Amino acid sequence: MALADGNTPADLSGYRRLTVELGNDNECGVSFRLFDKNDYWTKPATYDFGQTRRVVVDLQQMKDTDGNRVDPSHLYIVGFWSTGGKPIVISSMKLE
Repeated sequence: MALADGNTPADLSGYRRLTVELGNDNECGVSFRLFDKNDYWTKPATYDFGQTRRVVVDLQQMKDTDGNRVDPSHLYIVGFWSTGGKPIVISSMKLE
């Protein structure tokens, strides 16, 4: 899912948390990813659902897999990744 027009980032720096809930069991290795660069091949902040249906992202403390800060003031890509198989059902996404 691209934010805005794909070239203009979304600014979520005024929010503390983003809560994402699935509407079905995670049977396909679902993770939620946020990119602060306009390039899908960069390293995002990644949140694995594991055996739960919910992830809570602290927008002010996001880090990529190398431990570098992911900046919520300019998010270009926010989306889901999975190993495939079962569909991903999104129940809700809430900003606080």
